Amino acid sequence: MAKAYTFLAVAIVFLAIDSRVDSSQDVMKELSVRFGESMNLCIKEMDLPDVSADFFNYWKEDYVITRRETGCLFSCLAKKVHMQHPDGLVHKDNTHNFATKHGADDEMAAQLVEVIHSCENSISESDDCIRVLGIANCFKKEMHKLNWAPSAELVTQELMAIL
Repeated sequence: MAKAYTFLAVAIVFLAIDSRVDSSQDVMKELSVRFGESMNLCIKEMDLPDVSADFFNYWKEDYVITRRETGCLFSCLAKKVHMQHPDGLVHKDNTHNFATKHGADDEMAAQLVEVIHSCENSISESDDCIRVLGIANCFKKEMHKLNWAPSAELVTQELMAIL
C-alpha cells in the first residue's frame, strides 16, 4: 500500500511539473504575441525591410536570427512596451510588470527578468540593434533550456490574426 501512495505522490509531482511547463509555454506565447503587436508599426516607423519571417520563426530552436534589422525591430518593440530604457538597457521593473500583466506570476516574471538581464550583461556591443539581437538570441536559447519556449506556429497564428 505504501508503494501505491509513493507512486501516486511521484505522479502528482511530475504532473505538477509538466503542467507548470505547459503553463509557462502558454504564458510565453501570450508574451510573444503581446510583444509583437506593434510589429507593423515598428517596421513602418523605422523603414525596415520585411523582417517578419525572423519574428515568426524566432521560437524555432534551430533558427538563428542574424539580420541587424531584426534587432532594430526587437529594440523598437521593447521600447513600445516600455521594456527598454532610452539608453537601450532593459527596464527591469517594466519588464516584470509586462510579464505579470500578460499571465506570468511574480516568480516567473522575476526569472524572465533575470534571464534577460543576464543575456544583456553577456553582450558587449555598442550598436543597439546588434546588441538587442544578441540578447534576443540568448534569451530564446535560455527559454528552450527551461522548456518554456512556445510553439512558433501558435505564436505566428495568433499574431497573424491581430496584425
